[in-house]
Amino acid sequence: MDGQNQEPSKPIDRNPMAENGANAAHEADSTRTATATCKQGVLVGTSTNGVMAFQNIPYAQDGGRFKKAIPPMAWDGSRDATKPGPIFPQSSRPIVMHSAEANGGAGGYVELEQTEDAFRLSIWTSSTSASLPVIFWVHGGGYSSGGCSMPTYDGSQIARTKRAVVVGVNYRLGALGNLYMPGVVDQNLAVEDLKMALAWVRENIAAFGGDPDNICLTGQSAGAWYVLALAVSEELSGSFSKIMLMSVPGSGPLMEEDATELATSFMKHLHAKDQQKLFSASVEKILHAQRSAARDSKHFGISFMPNVSPELKPDLIGQAIETCGSSVPLLDGLVSEESAFFISGLADVIRGMSESERLAFVSGFGDDDPSQACEDYADEEDPYVKMVRITTRQLFGLASDRLLEGFSNSYGYRFNRKSPNPLLMACHCLDLPFFFDNLANWERNDMVSGINAGEFEELAGRFQNAILTFVETGAAPWGGSSEDKGREIFE
Repeated sequence: MDGQNQEPSKPIDRNPMAENGANAAHEADSTRTATATCKQGVLVGTSTNGVMAFQNIPYAQDGGRFKKAIPPMAWDGSRDATKPGPIFPQSSRPIVMHSAEANGGAGGYVELEQTEDAFRLSIWTSSTSASLPVIFWVHGGGYSSGGCSMPTYDGSQIARTKRAVVVGVNYRLGALGNLYMPGVVDQNLAVEDLKMALAWVRENIAAFGGDPDNICLTGQSAGAWYVLALAVSEELSGSFSKIMLMSVPGSGPLMEEDATELATSFMKHLHAKDQQKLFSASVEKILHAQRSAARDSKHFGISFMPNVSPELKPDLIGQAIETCGSSVPLLDGLVSEESAFFISGLADVIRGMSESERLAFVSGFGDDDPSQACEDYADEEDPYVKMVRITTRQLFGLASDRLLEGFSNSYGYRFNRKSPNPLLMACHCLDLPFFFDNLANWERNDMVSGINAGEFEELAGRFQNAILTFVETGAAPWGGSSEDKGREIFE
């Protein structure tokens, strides 16, 4: 069953994240081992305060650089699933908090391992014998960073509600996942990785208390884009029951011309005289060439993302509406000042621009009519805020409007809680800590630094409850209205 006719569950008592050393020590003392059996063998994870976590689970294995992954191998005995697994190579250096025991007697932050064989997923569940809806989480990161092992995507607090099982997945990033070179590189590898992960989840999630027939494809930013790429796949028809998108970009897959130009620049920066260098170059050199090629691009946001193919059409938003707009419930979320996340460092520069320079700035974000866009926000006096609102509309807002109008069973929200940082306002990614309800895991992030803990918990409770109601029932707990495309406001 898909659970769409169930009554919404009531929120249970919340268990806030540890706020001091004593609470952290108590949580560590209450951690025990937990076991589950998937098709490959027995997994030994952890059970902490009512939540079981199974990490570093292989859903596939490396089939070679720039080649499709292959099915995972079984193992004898049991596999340790108690610690975060590796992530795919990226220029950023995500960190994770290790306990003193796990880190050889010295607690603190350590970098996550990076490897080309990071076909891993993580699962958080309250029971291995239940049949709960499944949140299939696809992380964002501009198509070039992130991973399911990052503490910011820890699904413990969601699982603790006993209303859903959370599955976070890795997929190949950057050029290693999306380089366009027909005949040499298998196409759109990151999408293929996610298909394999979803297949693994459908085959195994019942052993972790999840319902394989009640999966909500969920992603944020680039992850939301990938959710749409999965949703339009004919081979995945019937593999999911709902879609939730957080800040989905409106761009389509790369056209052949842009993908070829990016690949040519990549090869130049790799100093590759022939294609063999693709397979022999070190990961460090691959990442350096990837960064350099992205910087050379004349368009904002052009990166190593999937390209147009027989499966992915140029207008991905329209394709998703045509493919599943009449059959799959949609929850679409927008943050009010998304692009402040990207351009806050340019605030003083923007404020010093001439009007013609601001028009050129807007056109760099792909706006076909920058003059009209600026006119639409003529009442905004602060040039920086004006540019944030225009570019937010262009990058995210127009796509969100189309989806809410195109899906027959759609619900939307606008997240309007402001960051304590006045330049960031309600920026891209700000809804994530509220969704995962794990403020402590974001303590090193400037956009939530200084936020009031009590206010956070109150809004996180309302926000998470609304999302979980949709995950359970396929309907959000608010009625649509004509204002702002029927979006519910969270602030």
